[in-house]
Amino acid sequence: MLPMTYQTYAKAFTMPAITWLWVMGLSLVGTVIPFFLYMSALHKLPATKASVFTVFEPFTAIVLSIVLLHQSLNGMQYSGMVLILLATLLNSIKLPMQRHRQLTEVDTQV
Repeated sequence: MLPMTYQTYAKAFTMPAITWLWVMGLSLVGTVIPFFLYMSALHKLPATKASVFTVFEPFTAIVLSIVLLHQSLNGMQYSGMVLILLATLLNSIKLPMQRHRQLTEVDTQV
């Protein structure tokens, strides 16, 4: 008895070519291009600032599913959106202690 995964693979190989084109397009737009952009951003931004943009990926997926696919959200999904935005906000705010620590690090390096 094989796991269900192998049955799914068998069905995948019988799908029409247009389906495979959609899968490739989705992979390119949803994975390859964002990864390339993130890696390019690392050349221009510090990793801590570039990583803030990765937090927006789930938020963007939700917004696009609402706009393009006309999906409706439930309370849990709205809560998730709020948590994503809150985490991004908290991640980007520098607390007074962090500012002090950065200033002292600059003073000791000079």
